[in-house]
Amino acid sequence: MTLKSLWSSVAVATVALMATAASADTTKIVWGGGKPSASTYSGKYVPATIDALSKLRLAGYQWGGPTEGTLDNIERVRNNPTHLAVGQADMLRGVDGITVLHENVGPECLYLVTKQEGYANLGHVIGNAWDLTVVTGGEKSGSFGTWQVLSDLYPDFADMPVVHAGGTDKIIETVRQKPSTVGFFVMRPDPNSKVFKAIKDNGLNFIPVVEFELEGVYDFYNLKVAHTGFAGIGAGQFVETACTSVSLFTGVKEAIDGVRDEVSGRDLKRFDATVKRVTNADAEAFTPSTKDFRDMFSGMKKIAANRIAELGKSARDTAEAAIERASN
Repeated sequence: MTLKSLWSSVAVATVALMATAASADTTKIVWGGGKPSASTYSGKYVPATIDALSKLRLAGYQWGGPTEGTLDNIERVRNNPTHLAVGQADMLRGVDGITVLHENVGPECLYLVTKQEGYANLGHVIGNAWDLTVVTGGEKSGSFGTWQVLSDLYPDFADMPVVHAGGTDKIIETVRQKPSTVGFFVMRPDPNSKVFKAIKDNGLNFIPVVEFELEGVYDFYNLKVAHTGFAGIGAGQFVETACTSVSLFTGVKEAIDGVRDEVSGRDLKRFDATVKRVTNADAEAFTPSTKDFRDMFSGMKKIAANRIAELGKSARDTAEAAIERASN
């Protein structure tokens, strides 16, 4: 399934949801991700957004409950145009039926892991895609959505079977158990995250997601994923990879006609005020300010242009050589 066909299915689902607008929730809602204890979207970004809204005289918003991720959030906002949500910027560009209020309120990065030996760069995955299975998040998750973006850029990926394992813990466990698999997920680059510890404990390796085709779509960072190196000594462990951003978005005013029975004149005025006040506010007002976020930002460093060129060339040369060998 390509990203284009994926969005077609999302559009069909949205039409179905609009047909049940009479039962839609019309309260002030901000959508995030899974349960707050397990989701940065729900546990960090939603509270920060609600607090920032209150300071803009837009009080009374509440978390809407667990969702499956960015694609799910888009459906919910399309069905309830006055609601707000957070989601991955790479999944929101060019999408109809939404208004992006702030494109960047925090970072999210792409992680590719495997237990297989010999996968040193993205070119090894491209060149050996015919033999690999990708393990990623659910069908409405941002991780799977980003995998579709990559599949549009690298047609070889489109032929890889996809296992929708769910959360990162299940992705890691599946990749550990099954040969010829790579795990792919998108999350914030938090060096304190238990996810990175689980990757190390399960003997998985990171594959740098850096290649020329990704330029212009993603930025490239050197990210800290552990505070110490091997045997607990050294400056820490770092990974070079591509990053997108977390965006804050709402619906479009034209879509309100579809749910007008559920939306009052007060809601329409709130929609206009929300768009104006939020877009005029600094994006940083919607970024969590907790210590773990400060640690995260201190562990991020943009990769220099010459290093990007080096990694990109290595990945491309590797892919071309692997594809040539496979065809002989």
